[in-house]
Amino acid sequence: MEPGFWFYVLGAGCFLGSMILLCSALQVLTYEALADPGELIQELDGDQAIDAIFWAARIAEYTHAYSRNSLQNDKGAIYLRGSLAFIVIGVVLLCVGVGIVLASAK
Repeated sequence: MEPGFWFYVLGAGCFLGSMILLCSALQVLTYEALADPGELIQELDGDQAIDAIFWAARIAEYTHAYSRNSLQNDKGAIYLRGSLAFIVIGVVLLCVGVGIVLASAK
């Protein structure tokens, strides 16, 4: 085996791990729907007394959806951060492998 073989193998493994994390991060995620438009139209009957209840329900829906969606986004961001780390480590390992091969060729 040539001197830098294991650096190539580890570098390729890092790139493979990066691709797996990248595909996991970019999968279609399930997001929380904010409100059903049909239900909203049915709630609007022109009564002013329902206006406060209507807006309180919308605020509650947005708050719940925000918390659920931010968890999904944070999960994707962690996978992307890991993917970037694997890419950087893979590039460093491949550069070290090339340096070892070039140094041993002299």
